[in-house]
Amino acid sequence: MNVNPFICGAACAAILGVAGCTQTVETSDGRPMPPEPRAAPTTPDQARVNAIAVVLGAKPADTNGNLRPDLIQMQVFLFSRPYPSPIWREGTLDVRIYRSGDAGDPRSPGPNPLRTWNVTPQVMETLRTRSLVGDGYAISLSLLDDGQTDALGVSAVDFMVRFLPTDGGEAVPMAEVRPISLASPVMSPGR
Repeated sequence: MNVNPFICGAACAAILGVAGCTQTVETSDGRPMPPEPRAAPTTPDQARVNAIAVVLGAKPADTNGNLRPDLIQMQVFLFSRPYPSPIWREGTLDVRIYRSGDAGDPRSPGPNPLRTWNVTPQVMETLRTRSLVGDGYAISLSLLDDGQTDALGVSAVDFMVRFLPTDGGEAVPMAEVRPISLASPVMSPGR
């Protein structure tokens, strides 16, 4: 059998070339690199809000120095599931606080709130924000609005928010009633 040395050499070089040219890319701790980033699905403009997430500040602030908290700060994110990104939509936020245990269910709020706020579509437009979570609303609600007082006679309240779409669609409540502490800080003697 006659074997052409040129063909034999080319075949060996091809086999060695393929075997010797593999390259793996790893992170410094030896794990493989993550996949390339991709854009999240875009929520269609006609998609209706069907979920709401509310992120409350750590504790209401005392803005008038009387040792009673009076300013509730929060971020509100509206969603149209199954789309993962929060969206801005036209509507009103119905915010209520109740004595602990009196709030009822978010889908059917109790009859006697201690305070209510209606954040209108015009105001909501001015409160739009964009954060790491996505599009949302940064809102501060004062117990002192309209000449009211921050002396509620309670150390905690139940809090709920509902989104009421401008087009008359169904109200979208937050998933559950949330407690908020309104306890005053303890004063040390001599202060």
